Amino acid sequence: MSDPAGYTVGWICALPVEYIAAQEFLDEEHDRPSFVSPNDANDYTLGKMGEHNVVIAVLPDGEYGTASAASVATNMLSSFHNIRIGLMVGIGGGASRGSESGVFQYDFGKSIQDQSFQQARFLNQPPAILRAAMAGIRTQYERKGHQLEEAINGIFGKNMRLRRKYKRPEPMTDRLFLPEVIHHQADCAKCAVDPSTLVLRSERADDEDNPAIHYGLIASGNQLMKNALIRDQLAAEKDVLCFEMEAAGLMNTFPCLVIRGICDYSDSHKNKEWQGYAAMVAAAYAKDLLKRIPLNRIEAEERISAVVSEELKGIQHQLDQAYSQNERHFSEQKARVLTDQQRRCYQVFKIVNYAEQKNINPNRAKGTCRWAFQSSEYIRWWESNCNDLLWVSADPGCGKSVLVRSIIDDYSETSHPAVRICYFFFKDNDEQNNLATALCSVLHQLFSQQPHLLQYAIPAWEKNGRLLRQEVDELWRILIAATSADISCKTICIFDALDECCETDQRRLIEKLEAFHRQPSSSTEGTCLKFLVTSRPYDHIQDHFRVITDSFPHIHIKGEEQNDQIHDEIDLVVRIRVRELVETVPLSTELHHRIEQQLLQMKHRTYLWLHLAIDDIRTTFKNSLRPTEDLITLIPPSVNAAYEKILCRVPADLMDRVKKILEIIVAARRPLTIREMAMALGIATSSGSPTTKQAGLDPINLDSKLRRWCGLFVFTNNSKIYLIHQTAREFLIAKNNSSNLNPSYWNSLTDAEDQMAEICLRYLLMEDLEYDEDDSRPYTRSFLEYSAAHWPDHVRKMGLTSTQKETYRVHRLYDMTDKPFSMWFPIFWKTVRPYRETSVMSALHLAAFNGHEQEVHLILGGDKSDVNTPDDTGIYPVIWASLNGHDRTVELLLERGADVNAQGGGYGNALQAACAKGHDKIAQILLERGADVNAQGRRYGNALQAACTEGHDTIAQILLERGADVNAQGGVYGNALQAACSSGYDTIAQMLLERGADINAQGGIYGNALQAACSSGHDTIAQMLLERGADVNAQGGVYGNALLAACSSRYNTITQMLLERGADVNT
Repeated sequence: MSDPAGYTVGWICALPVEYIAAQEFLDEEHDRPSFVSPNDANDYTLGKMGEHNVVIAVLPDGEYGTASAASVATNMLSSFHNIRIGLMVGIGGGASRGSESGVFQYDFGKSIQDQSFQQARFLNQPPAILRAAMAGIRTQYERKGHQLEEAINGIFGKNMRLRRKYKRPEPMTDRLFLPEVIHHQADCAKCAVDPSTLVLRSERADDEDNPAIHYGLIASGNQLMKNALIRDQLAAEKDVLCFEMEAAGLMNTFPCLVIRGICDYSDSHKNKEWQGYAAMVAAAYAKDLLKRIPLNRIEAEERISAVVSEELKGIQHQLDQAYSQNERHFSEQKARVLTDQQRRCYQVFKIVNYAEQKNINPNRAKGTCRWAFQSSEYIRWWESNCNDLLWVSADPGCGKSVLVRSIIDDYSETSHPAVRICYFFFKDNDEQNNLATALCSVLHQLFSQQPHLLQYAIPAWEKNGRLLRQEVDELWRILIAATSADISCKTICIFDALDECCETDQRRLIEKLEAFHRQPSSSTEGTCLKFLVTSRPYDHIQDHFRVITDSFPHIHIKGEEQNDQIHDEIDLVVRIRVRELVETVPLSTELHHRIEQQLLQMKHRTYLWLHLAIDDIRTTFKNSLRPTEDLITLIPPSVNAAYEKILCRVPADLMDRVKKILEIIVAARRPLTIREMAMALGIATSSGSPTTKQAGLDPINLDSKLRRWCGLFVFTNNSKIYLIHQTAREFLIAKNNSSNLNPSYWNSLTDAEDQMAEICLRYLLMEDLEYDEDDSRPYTRSFLEYSAAHWPDHVRKMGLTSTQKETYRVHRLYDMTDKPFSMWFPIFWKTVRPYRETSVMSALHLAAFNGHEQEVHLILGGDKSDVNTPDDTGIYPVIWASLNGHDRTVELLLERGADVNAQGGGYGNALQAACAKGHDKIAQILLERGADVNAQGRRYGNALQAACTEGHDTIAQILLERGADVNAQGGVYGNALQAACSSGYDTIAQMLLERGADINAQGGIYGNALQAACSSGHDTIAQMLLERGADVNAQGGVYGNALLAACSSRYNTITQMLLERGADVNT
């Protein structure tokens, strides 16, 4: 990790496109900071440019303006105290040439009736050291010209992925319209049909710099400049060069030089075409500027935090002043002062980088996704002003995630103060495949936009602390309560790729969406919560959704039934991609036409297939002796055929290496970083290396090597490694049983798990790892976090016949007296039990926890004395194994004398633990071995209540058939019926009532079942209870009665139901 004290240059970007450009110009990229200020929510990239250590930060996704920039700068200075100079680098809108340099705030002023708007503030000049360097580089460029274009092309040479978005657009797209010409909403090209609407400009001469560098005044404000008449007025009055939205928030509290690449002309004809290139030019200039400043000259500068200490003391006042002008932006709410308690609560919800996960998906091509956008279901959903739900299903590769990113990005560009948008992209890895993480991410976005809504989360946070991250029901309750209370605001919540979420959580989310959709909206006018969910049209998901779609057919867009329309859109993109191909591959007109027609005639066309096919054509042209013949005959007809061709192109001498790479990526529990891959692949390809220094590969340029070796099959994003698409993983795994198996590049998922287990085991036992904390090669320990956290899972998934060497390695890691254990165990425990203190347990407890039956067998040997000894939390080995679902380990422990009814720990006994977690096979094993089905104790009271609390209806039925007492009292909820009613499981509640549950039984936190259902807003269950004779006025519990429970959470539908059934308002 990097020490924040070593960084002297602060660099701030407003947009991701600027952040990417800045990162690409780093000569070295460093590890993330070792620590930041507790209240610092910025994302940082650290590295070196020339001699200087630079810290780069970007504004939060979707936020713009002076206030947000000031907030990011303040956080940066609080974490990086030694920053001496600052840069604000990015894009802006152009005006006319100017002469005076600096920044002025054009929307900070006063409006006087019948007079023009009067600007009131010119802001501080950039520091002298930066102005001097600017003068020097200006002289250098005038004498010798600049090399900015060459520097940018050098970036593309190292990272071809960026070329399309960041290269210089065609000159014909650089249009300056007369100020009175207003943008045509359909297409900007239509604005230019009449040449008289354009300002005629002469081309730059050969002896002029291109791009040209201008020096002058920048106008900064919270309102996006899109009015050419006001632009020209300010340009004439103030000699303004450029308009932007952040610099005014920095100049008086973060003295810096503002560098802007011009991407449009500050008029209504805005477009994104020039943004990437403009960001690259600005970053290239900034790097040139830094290289002119000697290191010792920067170190001699006073720290910015000292220079502006007085300004920093009053920064909240300035932020409030700026936010008062910008009611249209999210930043207004974020500027409100948060207490330390609120900040700590807010930070609990940030688990993953959801913006990065969104941006992995490509941008939507113009004219596509109309199959969704133009459907009556989507239009109805988008325009509705009440609680609503839309499910979009489509086949793989049809652009669902692109559609979702487009909705989010389009909203961010045209944000409305009364609309909030929050999102999460599910992925089939341990970081993105669960509902709790998704809800935390959604809430973090919501609270970023509306901090005052934290009041609805703080009580649950005070009760649960960081454990709140795991409490799906509580997180859902917070989301519903907070969005319902956000008066006159529409909240849009999007979940993409539900099919990649774990199946248990798929069902849970759909159940919650069903209950939400059936709950009549009781919100005030303009206040609503709308969900959009995308997935593949899998049968089990359709079955879960069927209850809703049968009753409300308008909530489902069936993309899989819109293949003709999707194909028409893909045809549009085919023509675009072939035209782009012609720019890089010298194709004749005839061949251009033949390729286009061949692609258009393919039956199974998807966006993913097209992406792969175009890359295949480009590669074929480069490598074929007769490309004009091969291009047509060998175009892959399907996605899988394209995958096969990519991998079959791998040279024979590289095949084993590529196979190891693919096995590592597929088996990894999350996307690996470049440095982690360097170590993992190094170990996989060096069987005898005893140290990390000998085994590890150099991570520099490894990303480009991976692309060269694996083709389009693998890509990197933000230094993490991914397969091109989820279908690539499915293609490889399906090869297990394929008759067309090519064992050269893939064997089986079991082999992949075997390899990852061996890599992790060897790494953790390497001789130099334990002594290497201060090693000069920091990537030596780069694989420690991953291997320590995940080696037990990889070992558990190994083939049943592990070698003696691997058994020995596992046994060494369980040696609690050895140094490897002291390294891996704290990291592992923090990963699997992040909200629990580290337990003091024996190797047997830990092996049972991990489900390593071979190690359990080895530890026990002929000695059974430890099998019935609890750890420091009172939990026995058989309880740990039951809790985590390790059935073979449970059987082994029972065979070795484990007490099936041993009491201890938070779950009480093994049966309760298995029932709470839904492990029905283990519950059956325990019952057959004599587990007491009615044993009492701890949180759930008994096994039946544990199953009912967590919604495991199959287990509840098993327990009832085995003699569980349906009215047994105990636990938090008092009895099983209250547990089911509180959690909203109506099927289980009905089952319990049919088995004789007492509908009016008293006890537990809610007093009775009706109050339990009413307190959580479950109107269907409340109605069922009332129809079966529940006492509407029964007293007891935390709320006193059901009516007060419903009223306290503002469940108006239930309140009305209770009153109609005779609830006494005076009790």
